[in-house]
Amino acid sequence: DDAAGVVVANVASTAALLSAAADFGVDAFVLGSSGSVYGDGAKDNNIKPTPSLETDKTDDPESPYAASKRAAELVCAAFRKSRGNAIRVVTVCRIFTVYGERGRPDMAVFRFVR
Repeated sequence: DDAAGVVVANVASTAALLSAAADFGVDAFVLGSSGSVYGDGAKDNNIKPTPSLETDKTDDPESPYAASKRAAELVCAAFRKSRGNAIRVVTVCRIFTVYGERGRPDMAVFRFVR
């Protein structure tokens, strides 16, 4: 992973988009984050019996990518607090298992196909 690259792509770009959205009077902002912010639920065979919850811990990222996605979420929260109602609604979507050419073989969709 290119740690600096993912920080620019996920954190700096989120901050720039939030500022631009506020400047142009955008009412709502949606950040596409990642389920990777929760870490590896299957680590050490400690598989959780339930899906991840919003309240699950996100303070132990497994990769620079996961850390950058969480940092982007925190930038959204800080922006909302510091800029008041510049953007009325900020929503974060933590997306899991996106199918595509860069998908990892350990992801659910690839396991289902096998």
